[in-house]
Amino acid sequence: MAADAGPDRRTVLAAIGVAAWAIDEELDEVTRRMQLFAASNVDDASLEQLEASVEVVGRRYETSDAATVYPIALKQRRWVAELMTGHQHPAQRRHLYLVGGKLSGLLGYLAFDLGNELVARAYCNEAMSLAKAAGHGDLAAWVRGTQSFIAYYGGRYREALDLARDGQRYARSGPASIRLAISGEARTLGKLGDAAGVDEAVGRALTAHAKIHDADPVGYFLSFDPFTASRIAGNAASAYLAAGAHERAREFTDQAIPIFAAAESTASHALTLVDASLTYLAGPSAEPDRAGALVSQALAVGADLRSEVVARRAKDFLTTAAPWRAVPEIANVADGWETFRRTERMADHWWWRPGWRPDRHYLTWYLVFHDQALTDHVASFQRELADLDYLAPVSVDGLHITVQGVAFADEMPPDQVAALGKAADEQCADIEPFTLVVGPISAYPGGTFLRAAPWVPVAELRERLRTAIDTVLGPDRVSDEPARFKPHISVTYCNATPPATEVIGRLTELRQRPPISLPVASVDLLELRRDGHAYRWDIRHHIDLTSRNHHEDRGHANQHEHPTASSRRTLPNPPF
Repeated sequence: MAADAGPDRRTVLAAIGVAAWAIDEELDEVTRRMQLFAASNVDDASLEQLEASVEVVGRRYETSDAATVYPIALKQRRWVAELMTGHQHPAQRRHLYLVGGKLSGLLGYLAFDLGNELVARAYCNEAMSLAKAAGHGDLAAWVRGTQSFIAYYGGRYREALDLARDGQRYARSGPASIRLAISGEARTLGKLGDAAGVDEAVGRALTAHAKIHDADPVGYFLSFDPFTASRIAGNAASAYLAAGAHERAREFTDQAIPIFAAAESTASHALTLVDASLTYLAGPSAEPDRAGALVSQALAVGADLRSEVVARRAKDFLTTAAPWRAVPEIANVADGWETFRRTERMADHWWWRPGWRPDRHYLTWYLVFHDQALTDHVASFQRELADLDYLAPVSVDGLHITVQGVAFADEMPPDQVAALGKAADEQCADIEPFTLVVGPISAYPGGTFLRAAPWVPVAELRERLRTAIDTVLGPDRVSDEPARFKPHISVTYCNATPPATEVIGRLTELRQRPPISLPVASVDLLELRRDGHAYRWDIRHHIDLTSRNHHEDRGHANQHEHPTASSRRTLPNPPF
């Protein structure tokens, strides 16, 4: 009978103890997981602060420029990236995706406004990924709007329209739908010549806007809220202008200009003034003097802006106004002097462009000059300005005109550089040498320069080089650098921010000096690198216009062909 009694009390207690220990361990494991789940490196206050920083970036851009705002947005974006390496609740994680996506979208626009489309497109792609990860259709729609904007200013109108319409799929009549309709669809349809499409898109934007409460008549351009009435009017003006409906365009500019002016909305005010000026160059009763006065006002309003968008719109004006270039108001715009006369302060030229750093090289095409008459002419101006210690003279053996940027050297292997040289040889084979007229001296906040004219032969050479880049790298990698393409030869660069009054006074007298003629017979592909406050360059490819005597990699060879110049130069100032 004893054998059937089962386990004794000691065995039972031991078994219970083991089971209890296992349960305790499992309970501890669950507790630790709950603590981890409850832990977060962000709280609601931090997320609210991050959201506020997004609004600060957008509002600050409205009254300053991209170069000022870009570092602020980049700092905030890096903070979000650091937070995302930690642990958050699912809702907080989605909120970080949203904030990070907004900041990436803003950086995409700002990078484009600084002239770096490749960086801009990368940020937009990142923003789109984050918008989808957050499940936030409004942000995805906003990003599509920015991508459409970039394509529009790149002249890719069909792509811009497709992106805007795809954005509407995400917007679903939300905040971004008005922006997509008026800025993305209407303006692009105008460029494509679809006047009926412009009417429909503008009407759709106005109808949608009528359904919302618009307490702020201005808002700000980089807002994630619906477009305000003034911004709809400004974009409608651009759309109708592109479609050739100039009277209709003027109706909208007349609505928008006083609102932007009162709100000190600098970039929007300047852009709408340019649109208004273009309406006076149309039709049989064109008023070029009035158009020139308006665009001079626009450039004065935006004098302190480093804006790719404003620069491109002003370039459109100069192209359209070419038949009236002898009209004084138009001539002053082309020269830039009228704009500079209204400048209050000089600007430090030595800000770092996106992508640049001390150890990075850049490939670009230059016209490099070794002309004694030009050297003497530039040196005479530099002597007159020598007592202004904030104006650093350009080395007279490094005088040049920037024609077309290519890419950072670390983005192009040697075989691609060689292929680019060969493609450029073929494109430029039938270009004849030409002569430019250099002068009078002029200025902008970052320095002084000699304007070069006519622009046509330089622009033609630039287009051939852009075609060569397209052939080797593809159309998406054809840089818009220099963003503000106006052929000129720099005389000095500013390294401080003093009042502009003294420079204006000096140049008013110096501008009386007659211009000189300058022969152009070659173009060079250079590899640049910034070394402190200097640029060094090596010639990677040389093209003699109308000659088949092209030379690759002249960094340490063929110096005897230009005995006054070294193929490796040190410039005390940027080459842009």
